[in-house]
Amino acid sequence: MQNQRRQVAGVRKHRFDAGAPAVRRYVERLTVEHDAALASVGAGNDKLYSYRYALNGVAVRLNATQARKLRARKDVRNVWKDRPKFVETNDSSIFLGLTSAKGGLRRDLGLRGEDIVIGIIDSGISPGHPSLSDKQPAKRPRLCRSEWAQASLLGRWLCHRFKKRPGTLVYSPLPGWRGKCETGVGFLATYCNNKLIGARYYIDGFLEQYELDENEFRSPRDVDGHGTHIATIAAGNVAEATLAGTFVAKVIGVAPRARVAVYKACWLEPGQLRGTCSTADLARAIEDAVADGVDIINYSVGSNDDINDADDLALLAAADAGVLTVAAAGNEGPAPESVLSPAAAPWVLAVGASSRRGDHFREAIRVNSPASVKNDYPATEAGFTPRLRDVGPLTFRLILADDGIIGRFDEGPGTTFDGCEAIENTAELKDQIALLQRGGCTFETKIRNAQTAGARAAVVFNTQGEPILMTGTRNSVRIPALMIGQADGQLLLERLVDDDPVEVTLDKKIFLTARDQGNEMQGFSARGPSKWEPGVLKPDVTAPGVDILAGHTPDVANNVRGEGFQYLSGTSMAVPHVAGIAALLKEAHPDWSPAALKSALVTTARQDVRKEDGSTPADPFDFGGGHVVPNRAVAPGLVYDAGSSDFDAFLCGRGEERLDVDCAALEAAGFATEASNLNLPSIALTDLVTEQLVRRRVTNVGADAQFTASIAPPTTIDVEVTPSLLSLASGESADVEIRLTTNGTDFDTWQFGTLTWSSSDATVRTPLAIRALPFAAPPLVLGSGAAGSTDVALLVGYSGRYKAELRGLESSGQSQSGTIQSQLTNSVTDDPDDNYLFVQPTAGTPPGNVRRIPIVVPANTRYLRVALTNQNSSPGADLDLYLYSCPGFGECTQTTTASVNDESNEVINLIPEVGATEVTPGAYYVDVHGYDVPTGTAAFRLFVWTVGANRGNTSLVAPSRVTAGRGEVLTIDWLDLEAGVHLGLVTHSDESSVLDQTVIEVTAP
Repeated sequence: MQNQRRQVAGVRKHRFDAGAPAVRRYVERLTVEHDAALASVGAGNDKLYSYRYALNGVAVRLNATQARKLRARKDVRNVWKDRPKFVETNDSSIFLGLTSAKGGLRRDLGLRGEDIVIGIIDSGISPGHPSLSDKQPAKRPRLCRSEWAQASLLGRWLCHRFKKRPGTLVYSPLPGWRGKCETGVGFLATYCNNKLIGARYYIDGFLEQYELDENEFRSPRDVDGHGTHIATIAAGNVAEATLAGTFVAKVIGVAPRARVAVYKACWLEPGQLRGTCSTADLARAIEDAVADGVDIINYSVGSNDDINDADDLALLAAADAGVLTVAAAGNEGPAPESVLSPAAAPWVLAVGASSRRGDHFREAIRVNSPASVKNDYPATEAGFTPRLRDVGPLTFRLILADDGIIGRFDEGPGTTFDGCEAIENTAELKDQIALLQRGGCTFETKIRNAQTAGARAAVVFNTQGEPILMTGTRNSVRIPALMIGQADGQLLLERLVDDDPVEVTLDKKIFLTARDQGNEMQGFSARGPSKWEPGVLKPDVTAPGVDILAGHTPDVANNVRGEGFQYLSGTSMAVPHVAGIAALLKEAHPDWSPAALKSALVTTARQDVRKEDGSTPADPFDFGGGHVVPNRAVAPGLVYDAGSSDFDAFLCGRGEERLDVDCAALEAAGFATEASNLNLPSIALTDLVTEQLVRRRVTNVGADAQFTASIAPPTTIDVEVTPSLLSLASGESADVEIRLTTNGTDFDTWQFGTLTWSSSDATVRTPLAIRALPFAAPPLVLGSGAAGSTDVALLVGYSGRYKAELRGLESSGQSQSGTIQSQLTNSVTDDPDDNYLFVQPTAGTPPGNVRRIPIVVPANTRYLRVALTNQNSSPGADLDLYLYSCPGFGECTQTTTASVNDESNEVINLIPEVGATEVTPGAYYVDVHGYDVPTGTAAFRLFVWTVGANRGNTSLVAPSRVTAGRGEVLTIDWLDLEAGVHLGLVTHSDESSVLDQTVIEVTAP
């Protein structure tokens, strides 16, 4: 393992071979094991998928009982409930520097992604899209490439025959590719080609939980447009983009010679604008992508789950196989801790979204008169009305609709011009264009009312902000409609109220050209720190994700206008930029691991990006290492490399290790279990109290060089690097230590800095995100004996007053009255269905397989524990524990907590958050469930501890003042304890507040 750790992890010059004899034998064995496990819980015929390459598991239809039984098996690591995940470029290549004459990856170095396969796990693909053809269109005469030929009837007629010339095949079959082109409704095998080399679809998991839109295709065909947009950004050929039949720009993907394999796992529900993706389907798509032999996975989907979900672990297996996953950070920004899963996982490259410099086009309406408002105004055509391109252009007067009624709706009072009732000024409105205000009723209602009043079209103005897409039932109205923004609508409204005649033109060929200066984070882009693991800095980088022009689908089913090309925004659009860049790097360095690719992109990024306010400099929680700079990433100098053993050790530290992983062996081999020491190209510490040593390993992927370390430290933190000078041959690695020391001020706020390694040819920038804490104490300290003593070691980051207060030690069963209320002998029967169902006390008595026990939590209780033990339960019984707060022993609130292990050792702990005063006092019910009782009836003893006051059986020696940076020790003595487990709680405080808490657990024989 140690030798493996010194390599560029996961070196992979050849694609994963799913057909190798050893792999086939392994797959057969897993399938047998899966089927046997399912048969043991009566689910042998309910399997949806077997996962054998990227995840050792199954997707299966289970009831709650079967899920519990399966989870209890020793050979099952976890059982997840399937959860939904959601799908979250004409100037981009220039903006990214790919076409630069000096150093440009495409123009200067000739990198175009040749024969690299990008797997797109998304909503499918639009068949026959010109950006994904394997043929180069036949050249047309120069005259037929002119604006005259495109704009004039004669030009189009003369040049039409040249469009039918067959193109030239410019892609050959890819050797070693094992993917498939699956057929289905609206998708033929001939839709795949030597560019679009694979297309699969996965729907079983989706159909188990959701209704499918009637306009969806059960095939790889895209009716959302999201998947096609993603694929063409990453790897699209050069193509002429048109909007409403009007040429707007030539577009090209980031890696135009890369091959594309599509895995449709996201489907439209009725009325939804974007697809929903079942985790079961996603995991199988990942599995097939790895087995097929993709090099890069583009994963523009996510959800608010932890990083140990099924698709997270499948993507870890993909990394084991040498496949880099580029994932969307998410669109839940700018709130902190909003980065989604699986982007939050350290083996995935998470991408945020920022703007790019360049032109973009927006559809608009034209106001012809009066002169005071004559202009073009941004507009968005409704998704469900007749297409303006088919019924326009329309030039008429704009008339303010009047329905005569001021209604009320959620946002406040309505207006007479919201069109929510029958419109009265029909004579004025007939054969003109209605102006309506948003709100009060559905878009469908107000536009139908305008239609009934005789309007030829409708313009709706927003009540706040920019125009949005209006949705409704397709074909429910017969007139076109557009929305304009709030400010523009108010401007036109004022003219109409003043009786100024306003004339407008609605024409799909009217566009506004806007120039964006770029380098601004978008408000929707998700932010760090990571909710699930703040010791892993997220996102990793940012890339263009705003107003990206790329391929789309004309066969939409989501109320978005069908076009061959569209402008879309989101972190989903940023991801394929980075996936395409990764394909270029993979072409240049086929032996680089996923971690090496990620490191190169993070450490060569630039930081001249602003927050969404347009002025404040962005920080690592906005963009990780910064904005990607592809031309630097191809020669990063050093990389921070990591492989499967590094990530497995990290999961061991979280208590979430994969099956068959020996955590002790990994730790003995030197692999770090702390997130801070995972060999990532960034450093994040969430709990620096005094000082901490962080370890990294760097590998020189360039020529022999000497690297010097320099530090831009966080404001109140000192940073020291040892060694600070590295002389490394090509391919050589070195271990470094980074010592971080706080100066005892500025607590509980994140600070940022950088560690930079510089050589004559490279600059390797490592972002730092550090949060200092004033104090830290262990959460649990154990002791033993009827009399004895134990020490509690403290870490202190401040200087000043300190107070320790000990409550307890409390024996089981002591209550406010001092009587033993719950150390009683009880019994419960077996539940033959192994399916616990809660019964409200007001609705009846639980069945015999549930024993309900009332307990009372006194006021001022700081710590409540409820427990069962194997030792005090019938042999072989598997009992579970549930705790409910039930004021006055009446109706209970939802489950406070539960303990459902696969035996009878069950513990529930309730401790208020630091700073809270007490556990909610009052009545509680404890339900003991006989999940599995082989003898039919099981006896048990329930133990309850309520820790509040000091019981006088202890003494505490503690300092009254502490000094920053100096370790302190508390000493706790106890005597005369009866046999059993005794609990106490130490609260640690400064002059004004509680800093931390420590549970004391003493077992007396």
